[in-house]
Amino acid sequence: MVLAPDDLFDSAESLGKRLGVSRSRLYATALAEFLAKHQGRKTTARLNRVYAEEEGHLEPSLRPAPGPVRGSRVVVVERPWPNSPDASRGPSSPISIPG
Repeated sequence: MVLAPDDLFDSAESLGKRLGVSRSRLYATALAEFLAKHQGRKTTARLNRVYAEEEGHLEPSLRPAPGPVRGSRVVVVERPWPNSPDASRGPSSPISIPG
């Protein structure tokens, strides 16, 4: 026997009817998803512990590129796709976004 607050039970009953599944099927599915979610967290925690103990080295080609410098600006230029109906209009004016 499993006890649940009335409002949770009523919501589960409504969902089961809407989905056309039995109460047992609904609860089994919910429990399986809950367990899978927590198993994933357990796996992530294990991997984090392993990698925390290992000294990591990335080859230079795999290192992330440096980000924008504080105070710099990013300029976005919209251009139509080649051979699109808008291609004859050329690029629109640049939009400056403060960094």
